[in-house]
Amino acid sequence: MKNLHYTFIAFFFFLNVFGQQDKIDSLKTAYKNETIDTLKVKILKSICNTYYYTNYTEGLAYIDTLMQFSKKIKKFDNVSFGHRYIGGGFIQKGKFEEAILEFKKSIVLMDSLGQHNNKYSDFMNIGSAYRYARKFDDASKYYNKAIEIAERLGKKGRFIVINNNLGAMAYEQEKYDEATSYLMKSLEYKEYNKNPRRLVTTYDNLGLVHYEINQYKKAVEYFKEALVISEKTEYAAGIADSKKNIAKCYTAEKKNIDEGILYLKDAIEIYKNINDNMFLIEAYSNLGDTYEIANDFSNAINFHKKAVALAEEVGMEDKVLGSRISLSRTLVKQGKLTNAEKELQHILKDTANENLLERQLVIAYETKAELSRLKKDYKNAFLYQKKFSDLENSIQQNERVKDINEIETKYQTEKKEKENLQLKADNVEQELLTQKANTRNWLLALGLFALGISAFFIWRKYKSEAKAKQVIGEQKTKIEDLQKELHHRIKNNLSIIDTFIEVAKEEFNDSKFEVKLTELQNRIDSINEVHQQLYQSHDVTNLNLKKYIDTLAQNINTSFSDSNIHLKTSIDDDLNINADKSFSVGLIVNEFLTNSYKYAFEDTDGEIQIGMKENKQHYELSLSDNGKGLPKDFDIKKTDSFGLRIMKLLTEQLNGTFNLSNSNGVALHIIFPKT
Repeated sequence: MKNLHYTFIAFFFFLNVFGQQDKIDSLKTAYKNETIDTLKVKILKSICNTYYYTNYTEGLAYIDTLMQFSKKIKKFDNVSFGHRYIGGGFIQKGKFEEAILEFKKSIVLMDSLGQHNNKYSDFMNIGSAYRYARKFDDASKYYNKAIEIAERLGKKGRFIVINNNLGAMAYEQEKYDEATSYLMKSLEYKEYNKNPRRLVTTYDNLGLVHYEINQYKKAVEYFKEALVISEKTEYAAGIADSKKNIAKCYTAEKKNIDEGILYLKDAIEIYKNINDNMFLIEAYSNLGDTYEIANDFSNAINFHKKAVALAEEVGMEDKVLGSRISLSRTLVKQGKLTNAEKELQHILKDTANENLLERQLVIAYETKAELSRLKKDYKNAFLYQKKFSDLENSIQQNERVKDINEIETKYQTEKKEKENLQLKADNVEQELLTQKANTRNWLLALGLFALGISAFFIWRKYKSEAKAKQVIGEQKTKIEDLQKELHHRIKNNLSIIDTFIEVAKEEFNDSKFEVKLTELQNRIDSINEVHQQLYQSHDVTNLNLKKYIDTLAQNINTSFSDSNIHLKTSIDDDLNINADKSFSVGLIVNEFLTNSYKYAFEDTDGEIQIGMKENKQHYELSLSDNGKGLPKDFDIKKTDSFGLRIMKLLTEQLNGTFNLSNSNGVALHIIFPKT
């Protein structure tokens, strides 16, 4: 069935390309039979335009001929088109400096002809090339030049592309609110759009913003909107981008993995056909991540290596570093520690490399800490865990400073505007007083004066309320940021404590000590996971139970390494719980799972079930196993089981009811109020 699905998608893409190829073949025949140069030029440009959206590289073969004929008949706008086309090809190959040179050739040509307004596309293209090279100041400079031309000409349709590019640049700098604002402005100009393909990147970029803030469902909606337009307009690159991005969401959510793999394979084939190396590298890396989630480490490593090899081949150093980090992380998870260390050495030998992003370095430090821990090199494990923690704290601090500066700028701007408005109000008042002194109609003068004063005080009240709302909003954001920082610091401190326990385990030869310390680590992990998820979430007061318990159960399963015992969870994807209650729930689940793994099964297959549901007033937690059950003379009031005592105590803290039964294994049923 998977092969059938993949064949259908490939066939669908083939039909699209075949349809375009039929059009191109007709144009080639017309060009061959045409004898008039002006008509030859029109046909050549149509061929290149058709190739632009299906196979950019094939079109390059016709560009030189188009430019030569165009010079001959003095059709210089087509010569400019040729420079832009060649520049676009360089961008796809990651050769940004070469692309900028081509776009600047077009600018020189337009200047020589006095066609200054026709430089809009060149300014936009140069801005995008600088953006891809992460030179954002230079990108802004050229985008602003393009904006000046668009505003001067009143070309509203161009603001779709302008706002999309500004949104993409804000997204790449992790300014997600600013990115969303620009991208929604882009969609406001839809009615002025004549080319539906322009909307594809706007929808894709909106999806990427929602992906970064973990709103995967909304992200997929935007990506699918882009995919529909791309398929209708036979836009090959748009189809590849949308499928690649949808697969990214599936990987992040750890669902629809098989469909995600098919989407990525489709994208890879398209990127190969259109020679888009920049996004082909990303697709290889994403497919490696997806195979890793599916525990297919062989394929994961294979595609990460392809990403590294291609990035090295085309000289995109930032992509080389990112791909090596992904490869090293996968190698660590597979246990190939020596190979992973070699990859990390390439990265960590030059941490000052300008192409190495701070976020990439954070992942590299975290991976190195985990690798050292697995090698029982606890000195380096602690060292790199601290480097990871310090750098992540530094990034958070820089982001807070940036936010404070932005707030200060907004405040100063508003203050200046308020002073200007006050000055205008004073001038109005003065004019009214002058009018009062020079007119005989005292009643009219007094009325106008009173109206001016009333308007002034209404305005002041309005501005005061608006300012108060803004301050409340800023304070709310600041409090949420501080709460996130607190969760982040606690998470890092718990990780360090976990490392200390791992070191302590090496001091004892008695397996009993190791078991007890491992149980302690699992309890710490259950608390740590709460802080981890709250730190990553936009809502710092509530926790997604499905994600939390799935992660917690998987951690415990890994610590016991018993493949004969299967975990089954039944929790709604959108079930959330107050953060304070989540600690107790996590510890109860941890204790029950630990007891089941240790005592319920004696070298036999077994199953442990975890269920959670809610109604308007209560949560209901169900835990059970189909093991050997409790002893016949078991009395919970007299038990000396540490785990059971903890579960009962935690249930009391939740103000819940505790019901333990012994039928076909052990079952625990807990009901506790939401408030």
